[in-house]
Amino acid sequence: MKNNTKRPAKRTLQGLDWLNFLLADVQAGVGPFLAIYLAKYGWNEELVGTALAVGGIAGIIAQTPAGALVDGARSKRALVAAGIIALAVGALVIAVIPRVWPVLLAQVLIGASSSIFIPAICAISLGVVGHRLFDRRQGRNQTFNSAGNVMAAVSMGLLAYYVSDRAIFFFVMALAIPTLWALGRIRADDIDYELARGASTQGRQEHVAHVMFMSACVVTTQFIITLLASWAGVKAGDWGRKPLPLIGFAVLPVRGILYTLTGSAPLLIGIQVLDGIGAITTAVGIGAALSQAIAGGLVHHYGSHVGFLFLAGVASAALATQAAQAPK
Repeated sequence: MKNNTKRPAKRTLQGLDWLNFLLADVQAGVGPFLAIYLAKYGWNEELVGTALAVGGIAGIIAQTPAGALVDGARSKRALVAAGIIALAVGALVIAVIPRVWPVLLAQVLIGASSSIFIPAICAISLGVVGHRLFDRRQGRNQTFNSAGNVMAAVSMGLLAYYVSDRAIFFFVMALAIPTLWALGRIRADDIDYELARGASTQGRQEHVAHVMFMSACVVTTQFIITLLASWAGVKAGDWGRKPLPLIGFAVLPVRGILYTLTGSAPLLIGIQVLDGIGAITTAVGIGAALSQAIAGGLVHHYGSHVGFLFLAGVASAALATQAAQAPK
């Protein structure tokens, strides 16, 4: 097994930085703002929850075959390029045909294609820097990814305010071009493909106010992740990976309960700090798949407090499971 520290070209490392930054922008446009966009076209909470859940379920179902595909493919950059194009196509469908079946099909396409990005970028990163610097590289990847999410949330919030919600999805399509450029900056010769195979892992005013509120929530979460990501990458090597997910899971039930105690926008945005601390890819994926449809139905029939308490209960169960598996 190769454990040496590799010395890739500067343009390759910069390409990885830009890829993580811009890819976050592309993905953000079809996530947090989708619910508000669909509500404008008469979708109720239950339908919105279903649409979000479909994307999550497609993503989770695709994870294992996507990991195997990434592991077996020599050209991992081509897989990432295909995923970026698929996201752009999905965004176009949502923008042009905001009806139930087209949106659901677009969500399946987006969810499945998004499953390629995490294992592919992990594999490329490992193939570029080697085992010894992999944790630090992953921390840097997440830093740029979260910074990209901040930029995307601000940009898309402003687009929705000054132009239209639909403009967000056309913005996503436009961003696919520089994202592909960043991918092309990563030199194929700098990727050790044998080494990379070991990286498979795991009313108008009211409407405008909601868009800007969502933008603020996303910015808060991603800002916290940006601050913590590099630190977490270093600590993953020092502490092991068990304590960090345990901390992340612990804050999620607290966050869910706090949401039921206030209707103040500044306080709700403040609570998003906990979301930044508790952001875990696996937890987010499983939560999207198993909780969105149920929570959407609960909100539709019984109100938002019941929905938040349900999600807090799911997070508590996840915390208990993780604590039981944590080292003594």
